[in-house]
Amino acid sequence: MINYPNTNRQFNYKRKIVRPRRKRNKYQAHKVTVDGHKFDSRVEANYYKLLKQQHTDFKLHERFELLPTLRIFGKTYSKRVYTPDFTIYEHGELVEAIDVKGYKITADASLRMRAFIEKYRVPVYIVRNKNNYEKELF
Repeated sequence: MINYPNTNRQFNYKRKIVRPRRKRNKYQAHKVTVDGHKFDSRVEANYYKLLKQQHTDFKLHERFELLPTLRIFGKTYSKRVYTPDFTIYEHGELVEAIDVKGYKITADASLRMRAFIEKYRVPVYIVRNKNNYEKELF
């Protein structure tokens, strides 16, 4: 600390501590953990609780391959997958896929959903918080 003779001011030349900023989610969603499962948003976690209350047979974040790995002309293209938030089963058979969205659907997500519907012949439903978790067909 430096004391100057003709002034009451004191200057402290210590280094300022810079803390790293937390990375924000693109859509301002907050990650939530419920029953040991990690969800991308609170809306998704609440829909999980709703499905549990209804005693529905479902799976979380199941991966479906849309396109296999492709090697052509010396270049490798990685496989493409679609991972819906919830997949609903009846009598052991896949009946529907549910994607919880709090914001608009991106072009990439739309393309993956259409490819999933084409390959697996299963409808994809979009659930939004503003509609009280009502399903709407993609």
